[in-house]
Amino acid sequence: MKSTLLIVFFVICYNASGQNLVPNPSFENYDSLPCAFIQTQTEFINAVESWYMATQGTCDIFSTIVDTNCVAHATSSPYNMIGAQSPRTGNVMAGFITMYHVAPLAIPYREYLSVKLDYPLEVGKWYEASAYISLEDYAQFATNSIGFYFSEFQVNLPNLYGVLNLPPQINETRVISDTANWVKIEGVFEANLPFKYMTIGNFFNDSSMIIERITSTALNTNSHAYYFIDDVVVQEFHLRVSRDTTLCLGDSVELFVNIDSIIGWAVKSEPNTILSTNPRLMVSPTESTTYLAYTKWDTAQATVEVFSENPLNLGRDTTICLGELMVIDASISNAEYLWQDGSMDSMFVVNNSQTYWVEVSHPCGVFYDTISIDFIDCQVKVGMPNVFTPNNDGINDYFLPIKIENNIYGDLSVFNRHGQKVYAGSIDSQGWDGSFNGQPCTEGVYYWVLTYLL
Repeated sequence: MKSTLLIVFFVICYNASGQNLVPNPSFENYDSLPCAFIQTQTEFINAVESWYMATQGTCDIFSTIVDTNCVAHATSSPYNMIGAQSPRTGNVMAGFITMYHVAPLAIPYREYLSVKLDYPLEVGKWYEASAYISLEDYAQFATNSIGFYFSEFQVNLPNLYGVLNLPPQINETRVISDTANWVKIEGVFEANLPFKYMTIGNFFNDSSMIIERITSTALNTNSHAYYFIDDVVVQEFHLRVSRDTTLCLGDSVELFVNIDSIIGWAVKSEPNTILSTNPRLMVSPTESTTYLAYTKWDTAQATVEVFSENPLNLGRDTTICLGELMVIDASISNAEYLWQDGSMDSMFVVNNSQTYWVEVSHPCGVFYDTISIDFIDCQVKVGMPNVFTPNNDGINDYFLPIKIENNIYGDLSVFNRHGQKVYAGSIDSQGWDGSFNGQPCTEGVYYWVLTYLL
């Protein structure tokens, strides 16, 4: 018996472009979900995979899976005295303090979430980082300055419970005070080092940020700003702009770009004139216009096509040869078509001589145009002599066509065997008399070219 061993090789390719580099981004991979608030680094690491606390400040893990009597149950606000908030996705979310306003504390208290990315960032590429946060119901304060700090090495200061004096590449300048909804915080930065780690939190002293007091209800009893967080994303950034669009004359459209830090908008025909520096731009062009969105890492463009009173143009009436094909194109975006034979495609294949028309129904109106196509026989039968005798005897003294079946207009050229043109004239003229520059040409072989127009 003979046996065969088959060995198959395969390659797994990783491409970080467009994928989330944060492992366990919504905290759904968990081991031992807590019932109480987190007290130690070990408790936090044992609760969810991949994440850890960068300092002595103790972040928390909330879920809808633990018993409703647990203070770490996401919606059991009577027990946890923080508030009820369902995770944005899944069953688990985290929580952290961005500011603790208690007088006896000599150092402002902060909490930080850290994670090792799946792959290091590539130097020179742009990345966007985002997360969704929501302020707890019982918080007395809300803050801005919730940032993302990226580093080559792990941030791990287990004895620090104050401010991490590190410069975040992305920092939220808005004060986030919404307790009912999830608010997206995001930003874009260029990686100048192969960063492997990310830390989320407030990297500023109280005096360097905005602190807003919350007094909307009697629930605001906690002297801190505490935020739930979910759905953390880090991915390569690609500039996106509004899709090309069409407008009726006199209408407006709002263009947008997917980043706040825009240098400005400009018209492509006047690229140095900045129209606005807002990420959103309302435009009402009177003719089709291409707009540019400048950012510090790329330029994107969007074209706004404007429909005038009748943008339909089938072209001039024309004549074509029998046996040839011609396609009339009436294509207009977002339109419906009706041709003279009842067909409803945007294009029509011409097959005989007649006047063709199309009616185009568009949100900007109903447009109409016609074109006449004439088919003719382009096969021209021309009789040319093989020899002529320019000896002035009145017989066969000139070289010219002796038979033309169709009415044509054209020119006749004659060349000697060296390629030199010795004659050029209309086919309606007397023809070539066998001379060049007033001198008789030698007897021999000559070549002729007839160019004609029907």
